[in-house]
Formats: sequence, C-alpha cells, structure tokens
Amino acid sequence: MQASLTLAFALVFQTVVMATYMWIKEPVELINCLKAWRISMWVGLCGALASIGWFTAMTIQQAALVRALGQLELVFTIITSTFIFKEKISRIELFGISLVVLGIIILLLR
Repeated sequence: MQASLTLAFALVFQTVVMATYMWIKEPVELINCLKAWRISMWVGLCGALASIGWFTAMTIQQAALVRALGQLELVFTIITSTFIFKEKISRIELFGISLVVLGIIILLLR
C-alpha cells in the first residue's frame, strides 16, 4: 500500500509540475496536448502502468536487482534505433553498452 500511495503521489506531482512548466514556458504546447487528450491519455496510461510494474517489482525484489535488469531497456533501445530507425552507433556508445551489459551479468551471477 505504501508503494501504491507513493506512486500515486509521484504521478500527481509530476503531472502538476509538468503542466505548470508548460503553462509558463510553452502555453501553446500545453493547449495542443489538452486538445489531443484522446491520444495522450493512452501514452499516460502506458507510462502509469510501467511505473506500477516498476514499483511492484521493487516491492517484491531488491531494488538494485530490479534497476540493474531495467538497464536492459537501454540495450533494447539501441537495438531498436539501429535496426528500425537505421541510426548509427559510435564506438564509444558500443563500449558503454558493453559495460552496462557486463555489469548486469556480474550482478545477476553474484
């Protein structure tokens, strides 16, 4: 219950802060977002469900292990950007990805 309450507070806080920022800096974009509420509602729902998954996982398992496994998201993002969007990856980025994967393997084998 505490994790759920924390998540609910965080999502409300994030929404209020972002809406306030947009109202001050980019009011036209805030209006555009509000006009596209039917589409943006699904994006927000997916984000909220992802957060629920993270909070649930961290409640069930050690947070460090969950965060380490979450680093695999970076690997899948790179794969997607390379094969779907045909973006080029530099050697330094490949080196960094290799370090992340190596770190995850070391953590999971401990």
